[in-house]
Amino acid sequence: MNVFKYFGIDDIRDLADRVLSGHPEDLDVRARLCEAAQASTSATGDELAKLAAALTHGWTGEAADAAVATLRDASHKRNEQAAQFAASAVSFHAVAQALRTVQEQANSLVDTANRLGNALDKALSVADLAISALSGAGVANWAIKKVTGVDLKKKAKEIVLDATRPILHEALGLNSILEARIRAYELVLRAEAETIRIMPGIVRPDAGPVDQPGDADLRRDALFRSVYGRDPVSANDKLMAEALDLQGGDAANRDPNARVVVIRITPVPGAGVVHGSAFIGGDEVLNPKLDGTFFDKGDNRGFDASARPDQSRVSFYVDYENGLVVVRQNASHASNGTVEVGDPSVGVEQDGAGRVRLRVDAANPLAPQIAQDANISVRGDVVIDPHGGHSPADVNGKVTRFPSWEVYQSNNDGSHATLLNRPEEAHPGGTGPLVGLPQPTVPVGEHPNTLTEWRDHHHPGQDRDTFLDDILEFPTTRGDDFYDYPVDRAPYPTIDGNGRLVVPGAHPVG
Repeated sequence: MNVFKYFGIDDIRDLADRVLSGHPEDLDVRARLCEAAQASTSATGDELAKLAAALTHGWTGEAADAAVATLRDASHKRNEQAAQFAASAVSFHAVAQALRTVQEQANSLVDTANRLGNALDKALSVADLAISALSGAGVANWAIKKVTGVDLKKKAKEIVLDATRPILHEALGLNSILEARIRAYELVLRAEAETIRIMPGIVRPDAGPVDQPGDADLRRDALFRSVYGRDPVSANDKLMAEALDLQGGDAANRDPNARVVVIRITPVPGAGVVHGSAFIGGDEVLNPKLDGTFFDKGDNRGFDASARPDQSRVSFYVDYENGLVVVRQNASHASNGTVEVGDPSVGVEQDGAGRVRLRVDAANPLAPQIAQDANISVRGDVVIDPHGGHSPADVNGKVTRFPSWEVYQSNNDGSHATLLNRPEEAHPGGTGPLVGLPQPTVPVGEHPNTLTEWRDHHHPGQDRDTFLDDILEFPTTRGDDFYDYPVDRAPYPTIDGNGRLVVPGAHPVG
């Protein structure tokens, strides 16, 4: 029996859920990431300091002084950043340990609550036997009261109260104990969170606050090193460093971090970086919600090869030179100030010729659940062919009719090529998502059958819908073969026991 429900008091399990739903191991991962970044950043700072010292011995004059000053300043910033990473790691470890402690205490108290439930069952059973013995089988209360003067109903109540009173007191004590333990944990959480927040330029969203000059570059350099194992040098390197930046263009660091998926592929030298996005051209779109909010913000731009990674709903980057795919879903903003970010479903395949199939499904986290169930999501399934790096790449496949889609190629020599520009279909009153997204995807590229050939060749058995499958599909997307040819969802990168980033690989085909 639920002892708390029986006595009409707050259930300790509800209170315990506040802390049991947390994951200390996630905090440990963040701490290890900070420790790895601290080691890498500190090493860079030391190397810059050595280089500055070396220059002072063999180079003089104003140019030398300026170069040495620049190197020393860069070294100082790296060491300062390393100290911030180290302090953040300590804070994350402290919160993780405090969370583990309060979770152990909560689990122990919940076990005690379960024991009290069993004790209550036994106490009520004993009380019932005592009442039965007192009254005698089948004898009415009024008869007993008349003959003996004993009010059986009152006596029964006293027996039950006597049997259960100690259990009630212990149950009340459990809530008090757990409330005190949670308050102690929250004191640690607030103190360490404050420590992290006052440090600028850290990767985590709760490690803001506002970027100071140079902080974004330091953050992106650290992220790039964690994935590539070196500093960014070329323009394409810096493009990828920006793509990896979870904070993006949110200099005030108020938005939740973008969700960034990173996948390794086989490099195709000479093909540069193929990058693109799905973006909303207007400044707002209709998205009515139960809270009375009617609009979400758009990206308010046109086709732009130099658009920032965060100036879109979804952006993607295929770095053929270094063998890496990055896909990010950015934060969505409602007109009332609500901001959320969703988790994209990303699948990547690569064949022996270096061609990459990129399949993305990204739902608006601000949309009502019924909209998500109705497949109102940004979807794209395209094949990117680098042609061995000897000629411009091409992009073919299928995408949703809304929003706009763009793909470009940035070559190693600094030249750029436009591979795809598909404008969103025009609909009045900002109804583009409501009208365009629930419909089947449409062909894009000069050779859209490339995707069909890929599917038929590498996945000949996937499109085997039964009549019942067709009936159960949402009516407006019924017949959209996007759902008939799934690709296993790529996980987010993880951190191993040594603090190193572990990046999953694409699915090889053919």
